Amino acid sequence: WHARNDRRAAQTACTNLEKSYGLEAAPRRREQAKQPVLVDRENARFKAQLVAAQRAQKEREAQEAAEKAAQRAKWRDASFPNPPTTRSPVVSPKKITRPHVPSQSERSKDVGYER
Repeated sequence: WHARNDRRAAQTACTNLEKSYGLEAAPRRREQAKQPVLVDRENARFKAQLVAAQRAQKEREAQEAAEKAAQRAKWRDASFPNPPTTRSPVVSPKKITRPHVPSQSERSKDVGYER
């Protein structure tokens, strides 16, 4: 029962849109025509084949990339058989700076910001 009322309200809203904006036909929900089961199965087979082909293509590309990376590593190892012997300059430890702590005699004097 309530579905009829919803449809009527939607039709009225569409008609009002048509009138207010001068449209030939306001957009309405399209119902897809029911297709025979054989057509649905054929579409499913086609999509499955398409997905399988795309997956195989991605796997081939990944395999090629892995082979190229292995070849580059092999060439690098052949070109540079020993690790570099030079070291970067040794960084000296930084001097730790501590905030100034006034001595007892300086604290007792009546000087500073607070008097």
